Parts: sequence; C-alpha cells; structure tokens
Amino acid sequence: MRTPYLFAALMIAAVGCDDVHSGQQGDPSGPVRLVRIMVQDSQPFGIRAVAMDLLNTPGSPLSTAVACSDIQPCLPQFVLAGSNPDFSCTAAGVCNDPLAAGVAPLVPAVTGAPGEEAGIQIRLVFSKLLDMTDAKAAGAFEVLDATGAKVAGMASWDPSGSPINSSDPIRSPFGPALVFKPAAPLAPHQSYTVRIDSSKVVDRAGSALADQNGAVVSGFLTKPFTTEDVQMLAATTLTNVTAPGVQLTPDQILQIGFNSGVDPATVACTATSAGTAVGVRAYSEAGTDAAKCATALDDTLVNLVATDALGAPADWPAGDYGISCSGKDSAGGASTFSFSGTFQVAGAPAAGDPNSRAQHVICP
Repeated sequence: MRTPYLFAALMIAAVGCDDVHSGQQGDPSGPVRLVRIMVQDSQPFGIRAVAMDLLNTPGSPLSTAVACSDIQPCLPQFVLAGSNPDFSCTAAGVCNDPLAAGVAPLVPAVTGAPGEEAGIQIRLVFSKLLDMTDAKAAGAFEVLDATGAKVAGMASWDPSGSPINSSDPIRSPFGPALVFKPAAPLAPHQSYTVRIDSSKVVDRAGSALADQNGAVVSGFLTKPFTTEDVQMLAATTLTNVTAPGVQLTPDQILQIGFNSGVDPATVACTATSAGTAVGVRAYSEAGTDAAKCATALDDTLVNLVATDALGAPADWPAGDYGISCSGKDSAGGASTFSFSGTFQVAGAPAAGDPNSRAQHVICP
C-alpha cells in the first residue's frame, strides 16, 4: 500500500537539504517539479486559517487520503494556525485529507496593505530552489480570470520552507514557492487559471520544469480552479443567529460576516416576533463616521437593523425572533447565500454601546 509517509521520505532523499534550507549550496539533479499549488490565508495569523492544495487530488503523491481502519488509524500530519484539522478515518475507509483539492477558499482581508487586500495567497511550491528573484517572479506565472484577463496582484519569490513537511502550513507555509497575492478579492463562484511560463521556471543549474509526476513541461503549464460560493463566516460574524443564544438590546444591530463581499441591495430578510412581521434593512459596515463611507466600507460585513413603517431605522421591539435572509455577492451576483436563525431582544439600550446602530452608520 502506498502511503504519503513513504513518499515523503523518498522525496526528501530526492530533493536534498537544499530544498528546505536555502543556505545549502548543492542542488539535486533532474527537473524541478511543481509539487503543490496552495490557496491559503495571505497572513500567518489571518482570519480564517484555511489552506487547500489544488494539486492534492485522490491518488496524487502527497495526498493523505490513504487506506485506514480500526487497526490502521489515521495519523495527524500538521496543525492549521494552531488548530487540529480533521484527519479521521472516513466511512469510505480512507483518511480525511484537510488539504484536498476542491473549490478554492475565499478569505476577507485583514489589512489593506499591498499584497494583503484580497485576504488570500496562491503559492506554487517546487521540489527545489529556482533561479528566481522577486523581480523575475512576475514574468514567471500569472493568474487569469474567466475571460482570460490577467488578475492584478503582487508576485514574489519565497525561498524558504519544505515542499513536503510543515508543522503548520498556515504559519510555516510549504516552499520554496512563487507567491501571488491578488490586489482585490477574487469573485465567488468564478473560474480562474494559474498559468506558468515553463521557460522562466528553472533551477539554479538550468534544469527544466516538470509537473507533479515528473513529466517535463514545455510552453505553458496551466491549472484551472473555481472559487467557493459566498457564505456566512463564523470567524467574523458578531451575532451568529444560526446558533442559539443571540441576545440584543432594542437599539443593537445584527452583524453577519461573509467570506466575500455582499451587495446589501440584494439582501432580503423576513423577521417575525410573536407572529408579527418586523421590517429589516441590510447595509455594509462603515464604522462610525459617515465621511468614511467612500473609503472605509466593508462589504464582507452586513449589518441588519429593524425599520419602522416608513422604512427608517428603528429599535427592535422586545421579543423572541425568527429571521431568514438571502442575498447575492457584490462581484456580479453569480453566487447566492441564505441563512435562517433566531435571536431575542430584551433590556434597555446602553450609552456608548459599540453594537448600537448609532455606532454603525448607514451610507447613502
């Protein structure tokens, strides 16, 4: 039976120490392999702590989806941002693979710094060091959208890391790697393609690029992928109505976080308390200063407030509520979401409450 542990040992022997520590001088012979294409948080302490390998398909060399049973249990391989991912034995008798290829995750940006605006990074991990610099990286590969247009962003070269082993792929990413950080969030439910110019990707001895299985590549090597749908993100949701126990005072907002931008004009909510419908308005988060609406708007956070008969923001009447909402993303509306939940309104407003609607202005 093939196992990733045996493959890892063979790869370590094949690639040599130089692939893990750039201070070594010698490179192993043979072509340089593209080992992984990671889509993950742009920062080691990002919001979502997700990572996925576009090349990690069933049967691929580094897959941890190997046979398991009661007498052959699955062994943890790493943590993700300090948390233990699921390596359990599935009903199909194979180990769960936390990095298995699928729809690419989307992550809200933590900062607006260049290279961090999209919240994610795409890492092309190689079996050994390349003849590469930051200046050369932009010409070595690109990410294209569904129309074939180049996605704007920042390309760089990271010579650190191991292509196979990491105690935490978020905080100690696999490498060495060409890295791309989009200048703006990728759209949900959209197709993209990583395209690598093989003539620009060689090792320090000039050895050619090969795919994951060792086949030498000429021309361009491409890998298409699709992003996930827009969805509620628990990590940034202030009031998760899908879980029990959410309580508000009458002047407080509900705030729902998403993995991607949401168009508040498409959000429709139905809220009822004791059989009576209560109007709800949705709007994007902009903080406390209306003057910042043009620069500080965060469409990954959707605020929900009660409205009066004329549609103006109002206090929530006291009571127990059921609420259902649906809407679309802000990048074209190709992706939709819906959720339902409950919350309770009681008590009295408190002066200076950061969750009051007065602290979350509605932009024109």
